[in-house]
This record gives sequence, C-alpha cells and structure tokens, in this order.
Amino acid sequence: VSFTCTDKILLFSLHQVEVEFVEIIGF
Repeated sequence: VSFTCTDKILLFSLHQVEVEFVEIIGF
C-alpha cells in the first residue's frame, strides 16, 4: 500500500486529534 501526500497529512491530523483527545481524558 502506497500512501499519497494527502493520505499522510490526513493520518497525521487524525493522530494529532487522537493525542489531544487522550490528553483531555487523562489516560
């Protein structure tokens, strides 16, 4: 599976949201 530039940006954005979400909950 080859990722395009936009796919990488989307994955990175999702990861950032995930990290912030975890920080808010406090896990």
